[in-house]
Amino acid sequence: GVQVITVQDTTPPVISYCPNDSAYQCLGEVLPGDPDSVVADDNCDDDLDKSMTADTLIKDPDCWYEITRTYTVEDNCGNIATCTQVITVKDTEAPTITSCPKDSSYQCLDDVPEAVADSVQATDNCDNDLDKSVVVDTLVIEPDCWYEITRTYTVEDDCGNTASCDQVITVRDTIPPEITCPDSVDIMVDPEAGECYGSVADLDSATATDNCGIPTVTRDPESFPIGTSWVVWTATDDCGNTASCSTQTVTVRMWVDIKPTSCPNPLNVGDSTSAVVPMAIEGCDGFDVSDIDTTAVLVLGITPFNFNYEDVSAPPYAREDSCDCDELGADGFEDLTFKVHRDELIDSLEAKYGSLEKGQVVMVDVTAETHDGEPLEGRDCMVVRGVPEPGPQAALERRAIPKVFGLGQNRPNPLHGVTIIHYQLPTTATASLRIYDVTGRLIKTLASVTRRPGYYTEMWDATDDKGQEVPSGVYFYTMRAGSHVFTKQMILIR
Repeated sequence: GVQVITVQDTTPPVISYCPNDSAYQCLGEVLPGDPDSVVADDNCDDDLDKSMTADTLIKDPDCWYEITRTYTVEDNCGNIATCTQVITVKDTEAPTITSCPKDSSYQCLDDVPEAVADSVQATDNCDNDLDKSVVVDTLVIEPDCWYEITRTYTVEDDCGNTASCDQVITVRDTIPPEITCPDSVDIMVDPEAGECYGSVADLDSATATDNCGIPTVTRDPESFPIGTSWVVWTATDDCGNTASCSTQTVTVRMWVDIKPTSCPNPLNVGDSTSAVVPMAIEGCDGFDVSDIDTTAVLVLGITPFNFNYEDVSAPPYAREDSCDCDELGADGFEDLTFKVHRDELIDSLEAKYGSLEKGQVVMVDVTAETHDGEPLEGRDCMVVRGVPEPGPQAALERRAIPKVFGLGQNRPNPLHGVTIIHYQLPTTATASLRIYDVTGRLIKTLASVTRRPGYYTEMWDATDDKGQEVPSGVYFYTMRAGSHVFTKQMILIR
C-alpha cells in the first residue's frame, strides 16, 4: 500500500528570554533595541528570524516617554512568537547648582550691582540648556540706611525639576561723612539806625561729603555774641553717622560811634595852647558806656585820660571819608568822654600818614574792651588845622617830651588782625622794636631807626618779615633803646 506522511510545522518558537522592562531619567540614556537579545527555541528551526518594532508614547514632551518594544521570532514555517519590553523615560532628578553668588556687604544701596540670573552655575543630568531666573526680596530694616536683600536664584530643566540657592546682600552705611571747617573770621558788627550792635553773624558753611549721599551740616552755636566763640560744625548722613570739626573761631567786634566836641573834629597841629583833643564813645539804647573798661581804651595806641560820663551834644562821625556828621543834638544817653594828649596823637598820626598837611582828613582809630573782655572798635574823622612851618625845631617844640623810656602794652590784646604798640623816648636814641615767637625766633622787625625824643607807635599786622601770616599763639615784642631793653607779651588768635 501507499503511506502518505504529511510534515507540517505548526508549532511556534518558544521565547525563553525577553529584555526586561526598564526605566531611565533621560532619553539619551536609552540603549538601542537589539532583536538578537531575545532568546528563543523552535522545534524545527535552529536559525530563527528575529525582529523588533517600537511604539513610543509621549506623555510629556522632552520629559516623559513610554517606549514599548515588541520583539518577534519567526521560524521557517511562519510560526511566530512575540514578547514586549516597556521602557519608561522620566526625568525626576533636579539640577545641581555648582556655584551661587556669594553673600556680600555694601555701604550704599547704589553700590549694589544688578542681579544677573546667569551668574548662578548649574548642571543637569539631561538638560544642557537650563532656564535660570532670579527673584529679589528686599527687607528694609531702616529706610535709606539699612537693607537686607535676598536674591533667590533658580535653575529649571525641561521637566520642571528645579534647584535654588540664596544670596544675602547686606547694605548698611557705617562710614561717617568728611567735613572741613571754614576759616576763622573776624566780623565787625555795623549797627543799624538806633542800635549799637548786633549779636548774629552769617557764616560760610563747612563743606562736607559723604560716601552715600549729601549730609546735613549744622553748627553750634547758631548765633554769636560780641567776642570770640569757637564753632562746632557737624555733618550727619541719613544713617546718623556724624563727623565734626571745631577749628573755626568767630570774633565779633562791636563798632562804637565816636563823638567829638564839634563836627568835624579839628586837629590843631600848630596851636600850642591846644594841649589835648577831646573825644567821646557814644552810648545808645542797648549799650551802656559804663560797661567799658576805661583802662583798655586806646586812641591809635595812646592811653587817654580824664574819663567822664555825660550826654555829649556833638554828633558822631558818619563813617564817610568826607567827615560828614550825623544830626546834631543830645540823644538822652550818656557817653564816655575822655581826652588824649595832642602831641601823642600827632606822633601816632605821622607814623600812620607821614607829615600832616592843612585840611588833610585823618582817621583816628579807637579800641576798647568791656569789663567782660568784649572787643570794641570805633573811628573818628579829624581835619588837620594850623600846621606850623616845616622844620625839626618846630616839630620838636610842639612835642611833649616823655621823662623816661617806656614800652606800652599792645592794643588790642589778644589781637586778631592788627595791633598797635606804643613806646616813648626821653632822649634821642637808636630804637628797635622786634617781634619774637616763644622759641625766641625773630618774626618781624617793626622799627630800627634813630629817633628824637617823643612818643611813637608801630602797627603789627600779624605777619613775618616775608609778609606771610603767622599762626595763632603767644608772641613777645622787645624794644631796645641804648642800654634800655623792654619786653612784653601778646597773644594772637586767628
